Amino acid sequence: MLPGNGRITGLRRRTRPRPGAARREEIRVIRIDREKCVGCGGCVDLCPRTAICFVKDRAFVDVQLCLECRTCVNVCPVKAPSEV
Repeated sequence: MLPGNGRITGLRRRTRPRPGAARREEIRVIRIDREKCVGCGGCVDLCPRTAICFVKDRAFVDVQLCLECRTCVNVCPVKAPSEV
């Protein structure tokens, strides 16, 4: 039996998302197509967070460091990076 008038008390409904919580439609991930990548290094040189490194002569994005600024997408001559 619930106390008082039978309503559960003390619970608050969250009306705003928590700070830092991303909405599902806002999440973008940059991926590099390793078949297209020619290993020129332009994306590595211009990445503001050094989130791109080379693995076996091809670029790889560390999604934990990536700011999703699209610099790599804009600078790549073969358009290997793209948003997923």
